[in-house]
Amino acid sequence: MVYTSALENDVSAQKLHVPMPTSAYFDSLYCSVEVHNLGLNNQGSVPTFWRVDYGSPTPLIPWPTVPSGGMVMKEWSWQTPLVGSYFVDAFTQLTGDENLSNDTTKAGLVEITPSNVLEFGYDNRQYSWEPSIYYFNFMTGEGIYVRYTPEDDGIDFNMNGQSLKALFREPGTIRIHIYEPGTATTPGPEVTQWDASVTQVFPAWQSFDITGISFLQDTRTDFWVFYEVLNDLGEPHIYGDDEIIHGEGHFFADFGTGMQPSDYDFYVRAVFEPIVGVEEPTVTPQPAVFALYQNTPNPFNPTTSITFSLEKAGAAKLSVFDLMGRTVRVLADGSYTAGVHAVSFNATDLASGVYIYRLEADGKSIEKKMLFLK
Repeated sequence: MVYTSALENDVSAQKLHVPMPTSAYFDSLYCSVEVHNLGLNNQGSVPTFWRVDYGSPTPLIPWPTVPSGGMVMKEWSWQTPLVGSYFVDAFTQLTGDENLSNDTTKAGLVEITPSNVLEFGYDNRQYSWEPSIYYFNFMTGEGIYVRYTPEDDGIDFNMNGQSLKALFREPGTIRIHIYEPGTATTPGPEVTQWDASVTQVFPAWQSFDITGISFLQDTRTDFWVFYEVLNDLGEPHIYGDDEIIHGEGHFFADFGTGMQPSDYDFYVRAVFEPIVGVEEPTVTPQPAVFALYQNTPNPFNPTTSITFSLEKAGAAKLSVFDLMGRTVRVLADGSYTAGVHAVSFNATDLASGVYIYRLEADGKSIEKKMLFLK
């Protein structure tokens, strides 16, 4: 194995955990990160800070003091994350240590994809700075296996496969194999294989189209991918981490002794698009009840129908909001009879994504979600 050496800092932010897929499709994401006081300059307890940067740096948020050789873990719920790239940073303030460069580390880069992009991966998200990632020397016929588990990752709707993506060190050719679910430790029968050209290298991701593989369309099944190296130089060298952090049970490797559970995470991911509704299937409306029903079709482009029912005659308001809570459309606002009503929503002028629609009447309210895909 050939690798680049990691930086040694006084403070180290490690083991960022944000379960994938990290998509704006979801209302919130659970996150955690560890900060370690490495004690490299014989410092004792030090105050620590953390922040999540998006565009420009955000204010520092204090953490507990960390004793020399100690660790604290920060957990938080990321509510309605916006599309973009976020760095999770950690800081210390050390008395008598003026070397600021060793007082800051990045725990990881979290990419929030648009609502119509679900990117599955089990890597440590530290690929954005060269000293923290590794590359691996496989021989001909060897390589890495990845077990993708959409249902275990919280997916309860079907999807269409769009692409596989990976981080490589240099151009070359890689052979890609797709397998049926099999077991938790062994791939099932092979579905297909092909030789793929690698032209994009670190820090760019190389994508491989899978839209033509019917096995990965309209599904949420588990599946395996094997990236097979075709030369003894190990090229095009797949990047990964120096330890297994999030990928246990997902990453396996063949270093000449057959497929074995891997000691390393690898930067390989799978990209899907959701093709069913965010909420439950459409329910047949019943008159004379207060109810809001799932829009149809869902997902939609660009129009959809929303049906609601009122228990009694009176004022009612039906509004559409984005995930930041901003009103983007008022579809109904007036007096309505008891029973079932339907309105049309045209989202031509809006961005793709998840929207919330809310019915208010008689002092009560109810809301649901819908997915607009251009």
